[in-house]
Parts: sequence; structure tokens; C-alpha cells
Amino acid sequence: MKKNMKPNVKNTTQRDWHDLKLGDVIWFATGWFEVFDAYPSSRDTVTVKLIVDNANTCHIETYQVRTHDNATCQA
Repeated sequence: MKKNMKPNVKNTTQRDWHDLKLGDVIWFATGWFEVFDAYPSSRDTVTVKLIVDNANTCHIETYQVRTHDNATCQA
């Protein structure tokens, strides 16, 4: 799920990366994406797998994020 719109501060909440779970929708880089999985991969890094649903394909992309920032989630 990706929607090319900027996050609306009224409808979002900040959460720790390691608290994300399947089905959460987060703002990541250029849009909203649904979380497939999130788990700690080192002391200050979390691996996040996002479901990317384009017009032609649906696939999972994996990213490493630092835990010193929070994820912006749809409320």
C-alpha cells in the first residue's frame, strides 16, 4: 500500500520502530506503506519489511532503520 501524499499531523502518531507489527501503516521515504514485519537486527538497528503495492506488482522490500528516530504511523 503506497499513497503519494504527505503525512497529516492530525492523523498520525509516533511509535518506536521495534513496536511496529503486521498491518501497521507508516510514512517511509516517499509515501505510506504497510508493514509486513519489523524486528531488531543489531543494538541500534531495526529491520523493517514493507509491502510495496504498485500498479503492476506487489512485493516486499527490506530496509534497515536506526532506532534513535520514531516511525510516523497512521492513527
